[in-house]
Amino acid sequence: MASRSSATRKPGSRRRSAGPPHPAPRDPATARSIWSPPGAGASDKALAALLGTTRAAILATLVDDHTTTDLARRLSISPSSASRHTGVLRQAGLVSTTRYRNTVHHTITPQGRALLDGASTTP
Repeated sequence: MASRSSATRKPGSRRRSAGPPHPAPRDPATARSIWSPPGAGASDKALAALLGTTRAAILATLVDDHTTTDLARRLSISPSSASRHTGVLRQAGLVSTTRYRNTVHHTITPQGRALLDGASTTP
């Protein structure tokens, strides 16, 4: 039996949901255990899953100050790609960017360091 689409549904009627598709843990201990799984390299995989492999690599590289061009060379990506990824990380508050003449320098923020270290910035 075919289900009705939203276009054929009566106005004011709502489709019932069985609940959220991915329920969030309600207690902090469970939430921490999700992001701190046992085993070597598991936290790196979780970070890459969260940010994407290139952004996770950029964040890890930015433990030290780097220019956009230097990041591109170190990670074998184009300068425009490095710029785009650092822009997303900057908007998320994970990277700080300063311009000096014709170069742009990027550094990791305390929030970025906490994410990289697997720590929580909230008490």
